Order: sequence, then structure tokens, then C-alpha cells
Amino acid sequence: MSRQPLNEQFQRTSFLNGVNAAYVEEMQAVYDKNPGAVTNEWRLFFESLQDTTAQNHTTVSGPSWGVPVSELIENNEIVAALTGEYAQIQSGLKNRLAQRSQQLGFEISPAASLRATQDSIRALMLIRAYRVRGHLQATLDPLGIEQPVENAELTPEFYGFTAADLDRPIFLDGVLGLQTGSIRQVLEILKRTYCGNIGVDEIVFGMAHRGRLNTLAAVMGKPYKAIFHEFQGGSTVPSD
Repeated sequence: MSRQPLNEQFQRTSFLNGVNAAYVEEMQAVYDKNPGAVTNEWRLFFESLQDTTAQNHTTVSGPSWGVPVSELIENNEIVAALTGEYAQIQSGLKNRLAQRSQQLGFEISPAASLRATQDSIRALMLIRAYRVRGHLQATLDPLGIEQPVENAELTPEFYGFTAADLDRPIFLDGVLGLQTGSIRQVLEILKRTYCGNIGVDEIVFGMAHRGRLNTLAAVMGKPYKAIFHEFQGGSTVPSD
């Protein structure tokens, strides 16, 4: 009687029993030092494990399209958005703000410079909060059934801006494509970019054949007269 495939596989791998683990590890150590020092059966077996080892290494190191953690740590913008550490950015903004004022032909006082820099920092914090957490307020309900939940970190009030500050020009240093802009303008761009919809004109329902007529009549409100008219080869579209 011929052996079954499963029996053949068991015969080839039965030696990989937990009781033999120490012996298998010893043989692999010998193979790693000198592949020719083991029999052909052991050499072929350990060679067959090479692809699996490489796959495991790839799995541990992460997907090829992933961003390494080291790069995220080096990205000051992402770290600042999560930790609120803006000291270096504040220093650079202060210098660029002074240069900008000189280019426009006026001097800015130390007090005004400090306030303008703080406004810029707070605006950047708002922008980066949308870049990190804007998806929490994304427009995902085309039917408007669920009540939107507002995230406090995505409001200007969270960063100290009041209603009187919404239309005041703030130095943005090219962020969002703006050298200067108001918080109202910034919010409009942020909500459109990170919270708006990108489709939500036609809706396509996929369903079983027997449920289509019920959906057309009961859910979509299509008149029965129009449905039966189409059964007879007619059309309910005026242009047809």
C-alpha cells in the first residue's frame, strides 16, 4: 500500500520533535560553521530554512513602505506636534519675523515681536494638530445621521485664540502656502484638507438581486409606476 502525502510529510519532519531540540540546535551550529561538515540530509534541511529566516527578519524590521521610527524621531515637525516642544522653532520664527519686517521697511518692537512669535507658534500648533488628528473630525457620514463630535485640540480656543483673534493677520512663514493669514483662513484650509470629503456626489448600492426592487421603492422612494414602466421597456429619464 502506497504512503499518503501527509504520512510522507510526517516521515520527513518527525525528527523535529521537542525531545530532539538540543540535538537539532547542535547540528545547526555545526552547519553554520561549516555546511560541509553535516550530512546531505541535514544540509538540505538547513538550506530550506534560509528563506523562512529571511522572511522572519523582514517581518520584524517592518514593511518596506513603513517609515522607520528613527526618521520619525528626527522629524522635528512630527515630534513637536505630539510633544509641544517648540523652543527651536520659536527661535527660528523670531529671526525670520524680524527679517520679514525689515524687508517691509518697518521696525518691530521687542514686545510686538514676542507677541507675533507666540501667535505664530500657536497657529503652527493648531495646523500640526490637524495634520496629526484631523481625521478625528473627518466628514465620514454622507447622510448626516451621526452628530459630529468636536475635538478640543482642533479648536482655536484650545490654543488661546478668541473670536476677536480670528481675522487678525498672523505670520505663518510659508506654511499652508501663506506668508501671513488669519486663523479663519487657516481653519478653512485645514478643514477642507484634513476633514472634508473627497467624493460623497453619487451613492452605489450593492445587494442581492431580490432586494433591489424593495430598495428602489422603500428606501430610494422610486414610484411603482416608474418601476413597472421600465419593466415594459420604457424609461423614466426624460432625456431618453
